[in-house]
Amino acid sequence: MAKSPSQIYAIQAYSKSLHVTKRIFDEDSLAGRHTTGSQKRLAQQKAEAFAAQLNTQKHQGATDWVAKPVLQDYRPDGITRGAQIRNLSRPR
Repeated sequence: MAKSPSQIYAIQAYSKSLHVTKRIFDEDSLAGRHTTGSQKRLAQQKAEAFAAQLNTQKHQGATDWVAKPVLQDYRPDGITRGAQIRNLSRPR
């Protein structure tokens, strides 16, 4: 049985004008293909695509979304949900 990674990338985009961070759950982690430190480039590409999508949509009226993949601890308890990914725009 493969060991689960201790860290995972949160795929995020940040708008400076809105002071808002949006995130998506990396579905690869659900399938066991975790986005780990060794896959930093893949996480960056996913975050860039997410930011580009938000810019194209002019999400919340902003077009300054930038990629912000964040490496964080990964502690699965059964099924990992998107809400379990830490949101860095709000301190805990």
